[in-house]
Amino acid sequence: MSDRERDPGQPPAPANDVSADPRAEDAALRAALNHSLGERRASPRVIVEEPCIVQYGPHVVSGVLRDVSAGGAMLRGVSGLIQGDIVALNVPRLGTRRFLVVVRGITLLGAHLGFADEDEAAAWRIALNPLLGEAAGPGAG
Repeated sequence: MSDRERDPGQPPAPANDVSADPRAEDAALRAALNHSLGERRASPRVIVEEPCIVQYGPHVVSGVLRDVSAGGAMLRGVSGLIQGDIVALNVPRLGTRRFLVVVRGITLLGAHLGFADEDEAAAWRIALNPLLGEAAGPGAG
């Protein structure tokens, strides 16, 4: 019997038990890690799993934006970044614009990206509309 299957002789799991749903378990783990790391975003994050292209120094690599918010994003799949790095970020589905972001920190979750420039942040918020609309689902808004 796998860890996810319930023994028929056992009572059902409580409603708040995340072990039955791997995505809920992942979200609960992320929330616990963020809380313990002192993460405090000014705006809500939206999980997108969006491919992106990252340029830092002489490196141009592919990565994945795990989530986005009005103030930044969580990048995973790119090694070698350190806090304070300036990164050029392109999200192909959002067009050809490259956004200059700052690596605010590195955690087990990935690289936390933010904006040092308010003009970049404003352009990011406008460009995010297609991703945020899809993440909200049909009929949202």
